[in-house]
Amino acid sequence: MSLSPQASCRILEINANPAWFSQFRRMIEEYLHSRELNLWDEDIDAELNQLETKYRMPQGRMYLALKENQDGKENRDGENWEPVGCVAFYAFAEDICELKRLYVSPQAQGLGLGRALMTRAMQDARAAGYRIMRLDSLRRLQNAAHLYPKMGFYDIPPYNDNPFPDVYHMEALLAQRDADFAWEPAAVMS
Repeated sequence: MSLSPQASCRILEINANPAWFSQFRRMIEEYLHSRELNLWDEDIDAELNQLETKYRMPQGRMYLALKENQDGKENRDGENWEPVGCVAFYAFAEDICELKRLYVSPQAQGLGLGRALMTRAMQDARAAGYRIMRLDSLRRLQNAAHLYPKMGFYDIPPYNDNPFPDVYHMEALLAQRDADFAWEPAAVMS
């Protein structure tokens, strides 16, 4: 089922609400399985079991993109919202953070949620005092590869030991992103 452009969506920062951690974990697992990515070499199990440690505030954040259930049914947590995307960032160095786990489920693609998730993460990273946001990604993830330059990211030399042959590394200067921070898609509410 795909979402209509009129579907009500929002971006939720979940660090203060551990009840959403399992949903964040589920989104990451969906991402890994849908892309047939074997990231277990990155010690993904440890990350998934310690989300609140790796992405702990004030240095990091976790976000979910949520869509309102069109049928009015509540999910298993008694909410009328279902997760359809996620992203996070964490402290990499004193004034540098790293963006991780950007994902939008197939039924929600095309609504601007990838850009909305990144915009929110970049806003909050800048407010937390970060000057630079880095990321690594895989060329086969084509939607992300097209989005990152539009968000001000540019190629940099490798900064980690990612073993995948199609990996690339990018960063963005957060202080120069004021124009993007004002962007809000019509269907997305914070």
